[in-house]
Amino acid sequence: MPAFMRLWWTEYAIARDPRLAARLLDLEARAAKCEDPEESAGLLAEYSRLRREAAMVKPGQ
Repeated sequence: MPAFMRLWWTEYAIARDPRLAARLLDLEARAAKCEDPEESAGLLAEYSRLRREAAMVKPGQ
């Protein structure tokens, strides 16, 4: 149950921040089209960092 709640909270935190949600979608799309492995890795690293930050937001913040 804790893993589910963490995932749910992360998705909720992203969904309530339209700019963050748009940024994540952009990074995802760019990484999917990217043919340079280093650039793709950088895009995915930023994507992961933003999701980790969203996961750390506490309810009510």
